[in-house]
Amino acid sequence: MIVTTFTAGAQNTLPLWIFGAIRLGQQLPEVNVVVVAVLIMTVIPVAIAARLAGSGGVARHPGLRAGSHGSKSR
Repeated sequence: MIVTTFTAGAQNTLPLWIFGAIRLGQQLPEVNVVVVAVLIMTVIPVAIAARLAGSGGVARHPGLRAGSHGSKSR
């Protein structure tokens, strides 16, 4: 919040508007709508990126032991 205050200049940024509206207790329905919209605009791209990237975990095969890497030793 401090960085936003110093870098805002004469303009009212979104974090400052949200903080001021919540602090004064005015425009709470508008604040709720804006916050939900920002959350949706954040969660949707993250969900899409996670889906495109796959599970991101290591694939485990039931027949393989840790460290064997799927090769059979003779």
